[in-house]
Amino acid sequence: MYKASFKDSCIVAIQQFKNYTFNGDHRFLNKVEVLIKLNYMIL
Repeated sequence: MYKASFKDSCIVAIQQFKNYTFNGDHRFLNKVEVLIKLNYMIL
């Protein structure tokens, strides 16, 4: 149950970060997205 909820929160986080890409730091957003993708591979 924790892994499923963790993946759901990651999906929401990716959507939120993509909404902020025009206002935020692109390098920071890229790092976050890479970390999230690595978490998907681990799970």
